[in-house]
Parts: sequence; C-alpha cells; structure tokens
Amino acid sequence: MVRSGVRLGKAFDNLLYILSLSILIYSIVISLMPEPLYTRGWLLLTSMGSSTVYIAIGLLIYFLDDPGKAYKAVVALVLSGWLNLVLKVLISLPRPENPRIEVGGYAFPSGHAQSSTTFWSSIAILYPRIPVTVFSATLIGVIGYSRIALNVHYPLDILGGFGIGLTLTILLTVVLLERLETAKYIWSILFHIISAALLCLTYLYYPEAIFLRFGGFLLGLSLHPLLYRGPEMDEEFFRRIGKFIASFTLVTILFRIGSGPIDILFLSVLTGVSIPLIRFKI
Repeated sequence: MVRSGVRLGKAFDNLLYILSLSILIYSIVISLMPEPLYTRGWLLLTSMGSSTVYIAIGLLIYFLDDPGKAYKAVVALVLSGWLNLVLKVLISLPRPENPRIEVGGYAFPSGHAQSSTTFWSSIAILYPRIPVTVFSATLIGVIGYSRIALNVHYPLDILGGFGIGLTLTILLTVVLLERLETAKYIWSILFHIISAALLCLTYLYYPEAIFLRFGGFLLGLSLHPLLYRGPEMDEEFFRRIGKFIASFTLVTILFRIGSGPIDILFLSVLTGVSIPLIRFKI
C-alpha cells in the first residue's frame, strides 16, 4: 500500500513536470505563429487565469485532498481580487492601445498576474514540493506574459501584479490564515465579518456586483473553520467526486445569477455556506 502511494506520488510529480514543459513549448510555438493563430493561442493560455479555473482547482483540492489548504488559497485569492479592483480604480492607468482582444477597466496592476500569483504561490507554499513549485511558477509566468502578448497590459502592470500577489500570499496564507487555523473560532468569524463588510462597503463607493459576490462568499465561507477538523481520507473516493461535481455546478450557477444587490449578496452567502456543508455534512 505504501509502495503504491509512493508510485502514485512520483507519477503525479512527473505529470506536473510534463505539463510545465508542455506549456512552455506551447507558448514558444504560438509566439512564432501568424495571426489569427497567435491571438487564439495566447487567448487559450490567458484563460488559464480565469475564475472558472480557480473555482475548479480550489474545489478539487477541497473535496479530494485537504479542505484547509483549499480554503486558505481561495480566501487569499478573493481578497487579492478585491484589492486589485480597488487599486485599479485608485491608480486609473490606461491600457495599451490596439489590444488584440476586447477588455475593459484600467491596467495597473494586472488582475490576471496578481490573481495567478496569489493562487499558485499559495498552492506552492501549502504543497512544498519542487514539482508543484515548478508548475506554479510556470503558470504564473505564462499567464502574466499572455497579457503582454495580447497587448492588454504593459510589462509594469504585470510586474506590479506579481509583486502585490506574492506579498498578499505571504501576509494572508503564510501569516494570518495560518494563525487563524489554530486560534479560537471567534477570531475566524471576526475575520470573515470584517472582510465581508469591507467588500460590501466598497460596493457603496464603486457599485460593481463583484464586490457583493466576494463579500457574501467570504461571509458564507465563515462556516468552514467551524466544521473543518483536518483532512479526512476515509470517505469513499467516488463519493468525494460526486460532491465535487455537485459543488462545482452549484457554485458556477449561483455566482452567475442574481439581478439586484440583495439577490446577489444572498446568493453569494449561500455559495460560501454550501461548500463546507456539502463537504462535511452530506
């Protein structure tokens, strides 16, 4: 049984190396392609930094491995997304002219670069293995460069996203959330309430629905520290797969519906609550 686990671990490590190399080779090849293959190729790589990808990977870790690690990476990602939007509005730097794809909003810091750095550097820290670090660094670099290749960001926007994302990872994943995991539950509750209130107050000054979605999600996810008792590996694997599919479907739907502020906030709270409930109580 132990040998089987070791072989499986080595196979997974090799898979990460292969994926990293494949992504790098692919990025080099598409750099040499003419239009429209050039833009389509980089668009595929930049989509690896989409919210759908982060949701899927976060839920995979939450249901198939350690919910605590997934929780830290996702919370850090949400707060990083909030800060990125606030900084963009405050700094208000324009994007490059003649972008290859249609985008909106301001340029600095790059949301893709900051989000990918926050999420994947969190994963690399939470899973301190060389293959994970190599894969994470590859994705961060390629996603960041894809924004330059598509001419929607300047290099400074990308570097700013890298720096802010890494700083937030250290402050949140390594310091704050690590301490909250061993503290009394009341401190985790206060952290979620304060974070959710901050995001919802931001909505009053800059009425974008994403702030309510982030805030409501963090408020609902405050249920996680109450239910989490460490990674549990005794549940049947296919049952976990079923929970993952159900949760991913539910989150995908709830995060895309709602017409008014109250609806959006309620559905976002429900989204955050549903994940730990499905994981630990169903």
